[in-house]
Amino acid sequence: MKKNILRIICIMAGAAITVNGICLMLRANITTGTWLTIILGLALLLPSLFIKHTKRLMKHTFFKCLAVCIILGTTTMLSTTLFLYFYGNNNNSTYNEDYLLILGCGVRGEEPSSALRERLDTALEYLKKNESCRIIVSGGQGRDERISEAEAMRRYLTANGISGSRILSEDKSTSTTENFKFSNSLTDGELADSSAVFITNDFHIYRASSLARLQGFSMNHIGAPTAWYNIFPSYLREFLAIGQMYLLNK
Repeated sequence: MKKNILRIICIMAGAAITVNGICLMLRANITTGTWLTIILGLALLLPSLFIKHTKRLMKHTFFKCLAVCIILGTTTMLSTTLFLYFYGNNNNSTYNEDYLLILGCGVRGEEPSSALRERLDTALEYLKKNESCRIIVSGGQGRDERISEAEAMRRYLTANGISGSRILSEDKSTSTTENFKFSNSLTDGELADSSAVFITNDFHIYRASSLARLQGFSMNHIGAPTAWYNIFPSYLREFLAIGQMYLLNK
Protein backbone atom coordinates (compact mmCIF):
# COMPACT_ATOMS: atom_id res chain seq x y z
CA MET A 1 0.00 0.00 0.00
CA LYS A 2 2.77 2.43 1.00
CA LYS A 3 4.70 1.58 -2.17
CA ASN A 4 1.63 2.31 -4.30
CA ILE A 5 1.14 5.68 -2.60
CA LEU A 6 4.80 6.55 -3.15
CA ARG A 7 4.51 5.51 -6.81
CA ILE A 8 1.43 7.69 -7.29
CA ILE A 9 3.20 10.66 -5.66
CA CYS A 10 6.22 10.19 -7.94
CA ILE A 11 4.01 9.96 -11.04
CA MET A 12 2.06 13.09 -10.12
CA ALA A 13 5.16 15.06 -9.13
CA GLY A 14 7.09 13.89 -12.19
CA ALA A 15 4.25 14.78 -14.54
CA ALA A 16 3.79 18.22 -12.95
CA ILE A 17 7.51 19.04 -13.08
CA THR A 18 7.82 17.82 -16.68
CA VAL A 19 4.83 19.90 -17.80
CA ASN A 20 6.26 22.89 -15.91
CA GLY A 21 9.53 22.56 -17.84
CA ILE A 22 7.83 22.11 -21.22
CA CYS A 23 5.55 25.13 -20.66
CA LEU A 24 8.53 27.30 -19.73
CA MET A 25 10.38 26.09 -22.82
CA LEU A 26 7.44 27.13 -25.00
CA ARG A 27 6.74 30.53 -23.45
CA ALA A 28 10.10 31.78 -22.16
CA ASN A 29 13.82 31.74 -22.87
CA ILE A 30 15.22 28.19 -22.96
CA THR A 31 17.89 27.79 -20.27
CA THR A 32 19.91 25.04 -18.65
CA GLY A 33 17.45 25.18 -15.78
CA THR A 34 14.55 24.46 -18.17
CA TRP A 35 16.24 21.32 -19.49
CA LEU A 36 17.15 20.20 -15.97
CA THR A 37 13.53 20.64 -14.89
CA ILE A 38 12.33 18.35 -17.69
CA ILE A 39 15.04 15.78 -16.93
CA LEU A 40 14.13 15.78 -13.22
CA GLY A 41 10.44 15.37 -14.05
CA LEU A 42 11.10 12.44 -16.41
CA ALA A 43 13.47 10.85 -13.86
CA LEU A 44 10.56 10.72 -11.41
CA LEU A 45 7.84 9.91 -13.95
CA LEU A 46 9.23 7.17 -16.20
CA PRO A 47 10.54 4.71 -13.57
CA SER A 48 7.24 5.04 -11.69
CA LEU A 49 5.12 4.51 -14.79
CA PHE A 50 7.09 1.53 -16.05
CA ILE A 51 7.61 -0.09 -12.69
CA LYS A 52 8.05 -3.64 -14.04
CA HIS A 53 10.86 -2.57 -16.35
CA THR A 54 12.41 -0.58 -13.52
CA LYS A 55 12.46 -3.61 -11.23
CA ARG A 56 14.05 -5.68 -13.98
CA LEU A 57 16.77 -3.10 -14.55
CA MET A 58 17.48 -2.79 -10.84
CA LYS A 59 18.74 -6.38 -10.83
CA HIS A 60 21.88 -5.17 -12.61
CA THR A 61 24.73 -3.62 -10.61
CA PHE A 62 25.11 -0.69 -13.03
CA PHE A 63 21.54 0.47 -12.58
CA LYS A 64 21.72 -0.02 -8.81
CA CYS A 65 24.77 2.28 -8.70
CA LEU A 66 23.01 4.73 -11.00
CA ALA A 67 19.98 4.79 -8.70
CA VAL A 68 22.21 5.45 -5.67
CA CYS A 69 23.94 8.32 -7.49
CA ILE A 70 20.58 9.82 -8.47
CA ILE A 71 19.27 9.59 -4.90
CA LEU A 72 22.43 11.15 -3.44
CA GLY A 73 22.44 13.89 -6.07
CA THR A 74 18.77 14.67 -5.51
CA THR A 75 19.25 14.77 -1.72
CA THR A 76 22.21 17.15 -2.09
CA MET A 77 20.28 19.32 -4.51
CA LEU A 78 17.23 19.56 -2.24
CA SER A 79 19.40 20.39 0.79
CA THR A 80 21.17 23.10 -1.19
CA THR A 81 17.85 24.47 -2.41
CA LEU A 82 16.56 24.85 1.16
CA PHE A 83 19.78 26.60 2.17
CA LEU A 84 19.59 28.98 -0.81
CA TYR A 85 15.94 29.77 -0.09
CA PHE A 86 16.49 30.70 3.56
CA TYR A 87 19.74 32.55 2.83
CA GLY A 88 18.12 34.47 0.01
CA ASN A 89 15.18 35.57 2.12
CA ASN A 90 17.33 36.79 5.02
CA ASN A 91 17.58 40.44 3.93
CA ASN A 92 20.05 42.68 5.74
CA SER A 93 19.49 46.08 4.13
CA THR A 94 19.45 49.18 6.35
CA TYR A 95 17.37 51.09 3.76
CA ASN A 96 19.71 54.08 3.94
CA GLU A 97 22.52 52.87 1.65
CA ASP A 98 24.22 55.27 -0.76
CA TYR A 99 23.93 52.91 -3.72
CA LEU A 100 21.37 50.39 -4.91
CA LEU A 101 22.71 47.88 -7.44
CA ILE A 102 20.16 45.85 -9.41
CA LEU A 103 21.63 42.77 -11.05
CA GLY A 104 20.28 42.01 -14.51
CA CYS A 105 18.91 38.82 -16.03
CA GLY A 106 16.93 37.86 -19.13
CA VAL A 107 15.10 40.28 -21.40
CA ARG A 108 12.46 39.04 -23.85
CA GLY A 109 12.79 41.30 -26.85
CA GLU A 110 12.71 44.67 -25.11
CA GLU A 111 10.70 43.64 -22.05
CA PRO A 112 12.08 42.39 -18.71
CA SER A 113 11.60 38.69 -18.07
CA SER A 114 9.45 37.67 -15.11
CA ALA A 115 12.55 37.16 -12.94
CA LEU A 116 13.87 40.60 -13.86
CA ARG A 117 10.48 42.22 -13.14
CA GLU A 118 10.56 40.63 -9.69
CA ARG A 119 13.94 42.28 -9.05
CA LEU A 120 12.70 45.62 -10.34
CA ASP A 121 9.47 45.54 -8.32
CA THR A 122 11.52 44.74 -5.21
CA ALA A 123 13.77 47.69 -6.07
CA LEU A 124 10.74 49.98 -6.36
CA GLU A 125 9.65 48.95 -2.88
CA TYR A 126 13.14 49.70 -1.57
CA LEU A 127 13.19 53.10 -3.27
CA LYS A 128 10.00 54.11 -1.46
CA LYS A 129 12.03 53.90 1.77
CA ASN A 130 15.28 55.34 0.42
CA GLU A 131 14.64 58.34 -1.82
CA SER A 132 18.21 59.64 -1.97
CA CYS A 133 20.39 56.71 -3.08
CA ARG A 134 21.96 56.38 -6.52
CA ILE A 135 20.76 53.44 -8.59
CA ILE A 136 22.93 51.23 -10.79
CA VAL A 137 21.25 48.90 -13.29
CA SER A 138 23.74 46.28 -14.44
CA GLY A 139 23.43 43.86 -17.34
CA GLY A 140 24.61 43.53 -20.92
CA GLN A 141 22.78 42.45 -24.06
CA GLY A 142 22.30 38.75 -24.80
CA ARG A 143 22.02 37.12 -28.20
CA ASP A 144 18.21 37.04 -28.21
CA GLU A 145 17.76 40.45 -26.59
CA ARG A 146 17.02 43.57 -28.63
CA ILE A 147 18.32 45.89 -25.93
CA SER A 148 20.63 45.51 -22.96
CA GLU A 149 19.28 44.35 -19.61
CA ALA A 150 20.43 47.67 -18.14
CA GLU A 151 18.35 49.62 -20.66
CA ALA A 152 15.28 47.45 -20.05
CA MET A 153 15.67 48.07 -16.31
CA ARG A 154 16.17 51.82 -16.78
CA ARG A 155 12.99 52.05 -18.87
CA TYR A 156 10.99 50.04 -16.31
CA LEU A 157 12.12 52.19 -13.40
CA THR A 158 11.50 55.51 -15.16
CA ALA A 159 8.08 54.28 -16.31
CA ASN A 160 7.30 53.71 -12.62
CA GLY A 161 8.23 57.22 -11.51
CA ILE A 162 11.96 56.96 -10.78
CA SER A 163 13.96 59.93 -12.02
CA GLY A 164 16.41 59.04 -14.77
CA SER A 165 18.99 61.36 -13.21
CA ARG A 166 19.36 58.89 -10.30
CA ILE A 167 20.11 55.92 -12.57
CA LEU A 168 23.53 54.81 -13.80
CA SER A 169 23.50 52.17 -16.56
CA GLU A 170 26.19 49.50 -16.78
CA ASP A 171 25.45 47.65 -20.02
CA LYS A 172 28.57 45.56 -20.73
CA SER A 173 28.51 42.81 -18.09
CA THR A 174 27.74 39.21 -19.03
CA SER A 175 28.12 37.55 -15.60
CA THR A 176 27.53 38.22 -11.92
CA THR A 177 31.25 38.82 -11.38
CA GLU A 178 31.23 41.46 -14.11
CA ASN A 179 28.07 43.04 -12.65
CA PHE A 180 30.04 44.04 -9.56
CA LYS A 181 33.35 44.75 -11.31
CA PHE A 182 31.96 46.95 -14.10
CA SER A 183 29.50 48.74 -11.81
CA ASN A 184 32.37 49.68 -9.52
CA SER A 185 34.36 50.99 -12.50
CA LEU A 186 31.34 53.01 -13.59
CA THR A 187 31.47 54.88 -10.26
CA ASP A 188 35.29 55.23 -10.33
CA GLY A 189 35.57 52.87 -7.38
CA GLU A 190 33.03 54.73 -5.24
CA LEU A 191 30.66 51.76 -5.09
CA ALA A 192 33.21 49.64 -3.22
CA ASP A 193 33.93 52.41 -0.71
CA SER A 194 30.30 53.40 -0.02
CA SER A 195 27.43 51.72 1.76
CA ALA A 196 25.58 49.72 -0.87
CA VAL A 197 22.91 47.08 -1.29
CA PHE A 198 22.23 44.80 -4.24
CA ILE A 199 18.99 43.18 -5.36
CA THR A 200 18.63 39.89 -7.19
CA ASN A 201 16.28 36.91 -6.93
CA ASP A 202 16.36 34.92 -3.69
CA PHE A 203 17.95 31.84 -5.29
CA HIS A 204 20.86 33.98 -6.55
CA ILE A 205 21.67 35.88 -3.33
CA TYR A 206 24.18 33.38 -1.90
CA ARG A 207 26.28 33.12 -5.05
CA ALA A 208 26.12 36.86 -5.74
CA SER A 209 27.21 37.62 -2.15
CA SER A 210 30.06 35.12 -2.41
CA LEU A 211 31.29 36.55 -5.72
CA ALA A 212 31.06 40.09 -4.32
CA ARG A 213 33.21 39.11 -1.33
CA LEU A 214 35.78 37.50 -3.64
CA GLN A 215 36.23 40.93 -5.24
CA GLY A 216 36.50 42.72 -1.92
CA PHE A 217 32.97 44.17 -1.79
CA SER A 218 31.04 44.36 1.45
CA MET A 219 27.44 44.88 0.41
CA ASN A 220 24.04 44.27 1.92
CA HIS A 221 21.44 42.34 -0.05
CA ILE A 222 17.71 42.01 -0.66
CA GLY A 223 16.23 38.90 -2.24
CA ALA A 224 13.39 39.30 -4.73
CA PRO A 225 10.78 36.52 -4.73
CA THR A 226 10.78 33.83 -7.41
CA ALA A 227 7.52 32.98 -9.19
CA TRP A 228 6.33 29.44 -8.43
CA TYR A 229 6.64 28.33 -12.05
CA ASN A 230 10.31 29.42 -12.11
CA ILE A 231 11.33 27.70 -8.88
CA PHE A 232 12.54 24.39 -10.33
CA PRO A 233 14.51 25.77 -13.31
CA SER A 234 15.98 28.63 -11.28
CA TYR A 235 17.17 26.58 -8.31
CA LEU A 236 18.39 23.68 -10.47
CA ARG A 237 20.44 26.02 -12.63
CA GLU A 238 21.78 27.81 -9.55
CA PHE A 239 22.85 24.48 -8.05
CA LEU A 240 25.16 23.92 -11.03
CA ALA A 241 26.32 27.55 -11.03
CA ILE A 242 27.43 27.28 -7.40
CA GLY A 243 29.48 24.20 -8.28
CA GLN A 244 31.13 26.20 -11.06
CA MET A 245 31.78 29.08 -8.68
CA TYR A 246 33.66 26.85 -6.24
CA LEU A 247 35.65 25.22 -9.04
CA LEU A 248 36.50 28.34 -11.05
CA ASN A 249 35.92 31.22 -8.60
CA LYS A 250 33.51 32.87 -11.02
